[in-house]
Amino acid sequence: MLAVWWQASLALLGAAPDGLPLTAFFQEKVAQGRIAGAHVIVAKQGEVVYSRAFGYSEVETKTPLAEDAIYRIASMTKIVTAIAALQLWEQGHFTLDDPISQYLPEFKNSRVFTRPPGNGASGVETEPAVREPTIRDLFRHTAGIWGGKRYTDAGLRQWQGSLEDFVKRLAGIPLDTQPGTAFQYGYATDVLGRLIEKCSGLALDEYFRRRIFEPLGLKDTGFVAAGSQLGRLANHYEYSEGRLICRERPADSPFRKRAQALSGGGGWDYSYPGLLTTARDWLAIMEMLRLHGARQGCRLLRESTVKMMCSDQLSGIPGYSHPGLSYGLGVGVVRDGVAHGKGASTGTIFWAGAPHNTFFYVDFERGLSAALMIQNGPWRHDDIMDQFWTLSEQAFGAADARPQPANEPPPANVGH
Repeated sequence: MLAVWWQASLALLGAAPDGLPLTAFFQEKVAQGRIAGAHVIVAKQGEVVYSRAFGYSEVETKTPLAEDAIYRIASMTKIVTAIAALQLWEQGHFTLDDPISQYLPEFKNSRVFTRPPGNGASGVETEPAVREPTIRDLFRHTAGIWGGKRYTDAGLRQWQGSLEDFVKRLAGIPLDTQPGTAFQYGYATDVLGRLIEKCSGLALDEYFRRRIFEPLGLKDTGFVAAGSQLGRLANHYEYSEGRLICRERPADSPFRKRAQALSGGGGWDYSYPGLLTTARDWLAIMEMLRLHGARQGCRLLRESTVKMMCSDQLSGIPGYSHPGLSYGLGVGVVRDGVAHGKGASTGTIFWAGAPHNTFFYVDFERGLSAALMIQNGPWRHDDIMDQFWTLSEQAFGAADARPQPANEPPPANVGH
C-alpha cells in the first residue's frame, strides 16, 4: 500500500517513476484535470520502446484508458487516403499532373473567386482558372479548394448524402485561388477519396480494408466501431471553463453506423466522420512508411513512391507558414529541422487530427515512429502535441535510448 501511495504522490507532484519528462508531462495533465487521458507509443528501429496509457477513457466513472482503446483520428485519415491514391497511381490509373476533370468531369471549366463574398463589397466576381486543378494539387492542397464558410453555407459541413454528390456540389463552388499558386487546407483530400472510388470501383472503406488494413493486419481501423469495438471507443472531451466536458460517448457516437459518405480527409463534422484506430494499429502504418512501403513481408508502395510522398512538394508555393515545415503528397514534412525547433530531423513526416489533438510523426533519420492518441479538445489545447513531439524526441532520439518498462498499475485518481 505504501508503494501505491508513493507512486501516486510522485505522479501528483509531476515526478515520473521512469524519470522521463514525457511521462511526468502527461501524468500532470491528467492529475490537473486538463485532459481525460492519452496513449503515447514510440518505436525505435521497429522496437516499441515506450507505450503508456494515461488517465481515463471515461472520467466520470474513472474507467482507465486501456492499451487497446479506439480513437477518432480526424485529419490523420488523410495519410491513409494518400497511400491508397498512390497505390492507384503506381498501377497506372492516372498521372499526378492529370487534370481532375479527366476523371471527375464536374471540375471542368473551374472558375476562381476574384472578389469572394463577405469582404464588404457587393456582388461576387470570378474569373476562369488559368489551368485546371490537377491530382497533384489535390494531394498537396494547392487546388484552390478551401473549407470555410461558403462551403458550410453550401451544406457540406452537415452533409448527409453520397460522396459522389458531395464532390459534385463542392465542384460547383468557385475556387479560392488559382490552382498551383497557394497551399490552402480544405476539402481536397475528400475529392481524392472520390477519385479512389472512381478508379478502383470500390467504396472508400472497402478499398482501405482490402488494400491497406488487411494486408497490414489491422483489426481495429475503419470508419465504424462495430460490435465490441464500440465499448473501446474513448469518450471525446473538451476542456472549457476550467473543466472537462464530454462531447461524445460511445452510446451517442455517429461511429456506431456507417455514414452514407466517407471522408478521405477525416471529416469536417461528426455527421461526416473520418477513421478510427488504435495506437498499435497506427504504429503499423507508421512503420510501413518508415520502412519505405513494406512491413513484415507486405509491400504496399514502392520505396521511390514513399520517398516522393514524404518530400517537399510545395517548392516555394506560399500558404504553409510554419517555420521549417512544408507539405508532401498527403502528409506534413519537416523541411528544416533546425528552423522547426522541436527536435525533429529534417525529412521527418507528421500530421494531426482536430479537434481531438491526435498526432504522429516518423523521424526517418533517428528511426522513430511515435503517436499521441488523445480525445481532448479544444484544438491545440495546452500545446500538448508540440510538447509530445519535443519530449519524445528528447527521450528516444539519441542513439543510446533504451526501452522503458510497460505500464505500472495506475496510481489512485491519477492514471498510469
